[in-house]
Amino acid sequence: MKRTGVTDLASVSACGSLQEGLAPGSIVLVDQFVDRTVARASSFFGEGLGGHISMADSVCPPLVEALCQAALA
Repeated sequence: MKRTGVTDLASVSACGSLQEGLAPGSIVLVDQFVDRTVARASSFFGEGLGGHISMADSVCPPLVEALCQAALA
């Protein structure tokens, strides 16, 4: 995507919530998340080469704000 000029990416997830107060169909904009993915290789580079990307500060605050404003409009 970077090669095509993408600078921001918004994604949706249908995995649900651990919060009882959030009913199905709720829209939530996150400012941080925890990757609890298991049962897969922890590196995407393949055998013999390790590469890891930090999950800290993985959400862009200006993009979240723009999405929030769009949702409220």
